[in-house]
Parts: sequence; structure tokens; C-alpha cells
Amino acid sequence: MSVKTHAPVTVLYQADLRDTAILVGLVQKQIPIGVIAYTGELDCKTLDYITVVNKWLKEKRQPIVSIHPHLNMDQLERIVVDPLSSWGWGEDECKAVLALNGIARPTQKIE
Repeated sequence: MSVKTHAPVTVLYQADLRDTAILVGLVQKQIPIGVIAYTGELDCKTLDYITVVNKWLKEKRQPIVSIHPHLNMDQLERIVVDPLSSWGWGEDECKAVLALNGIARPTQKIE
């Protein structure tokens, strides 16, 4: 899926390698992000990782990950599903883009 929008997109985020790489790619490609909604199970390790990602997002002047967002229909219509394949990014590219941007890799594996 190629992301072609001027309206801010909504990202459903699970704090894994792919989703974190998608965030970095959206920022690099200057695609406006409206909401980043965390959709996975919460534990201390995940919350710590979201804190790391939020620090990077703040440095890039982007919205931070929301744990309990209230999404409206307009935001739901612009959810970013998986642009990685259209960007030509596999697991190695995802790892590289996080490393190049100073973001630690999550411990969760890509499914």
C-alpha cells in the first residue's frame, strides 16, 4: 500500500519492529501523522519501549503513542495498514532504519 494523503494518517501501533519502522518511514517521507494508537497488550517492557519511541517522536515533532485513544470515523478511515512492502522494506531495512535513527529494536519478532 502506498500512502498518498495530505490529511494526517492514523497508525495502529503494536511496538514491534515493523510498526516502529513504519513510524520512522512516515516521518522520513514527511507523511503527516495524526494519531498513533497502541493496540497490543501492555507490560512494563512494552511501556518502557513506548517511552523510547515517544522520546524520538517528540524530537521529530510528531504526535506520541496514545495508549487509550478515542478514534473518530475520520481518523479510522485513514489508518496506515502496511506500507513497508511498497517502500521495499524487509526485516533488514526495518532494523537498519531504526538503528540509523537511534531507536532501539523492540524485543518482539515480526510475525
